[in-house]
Amino acid sequence: METHDVFPQSKCKGQFNKQIFYRLDRICEDCYSLFREPQILSFCKKQCFTTDYFKGCIDALQLTDEIEKFKPLIKVLNGADPNTEGCFGTDYFLACVEALFLEEEKEKFMKWREMLGKKK
Repeated sequence: METHDVFPQSKCKGQFNKQIFYRLDRICEDCYSLFREPQILSFCKKQCFTTDYFKGCIDALQLTDEIEKFKPLIKVLNGADPNTEGCFGTDYFLACVEALFLEEEKEKFMKWREMLGKKK
């Protein structure tokens, strides 16, 4: 299967960049090779490499020192939805929070989102 064919299945909504996609996909493939669990492969790629499984694979493959390099790559693949109104209230916003590994600040963002939503 061509990498470009897999891109839509990965739920990535951003720019297709074969080199970036292949680099992140390789992490999932290597993680699968390490554990030999078919679910790991699909869970790692799920939601365009933004799940805890992807982060777990980074840890398992001892790539945590490279995590800062992966964040902008994931951001390119996730992209921005230009047709989104009120972006802070969308699933896309929450996916960005996850993609940028900002889970620990999610509560703060949700408060900001609520406050911004009240102002018109």
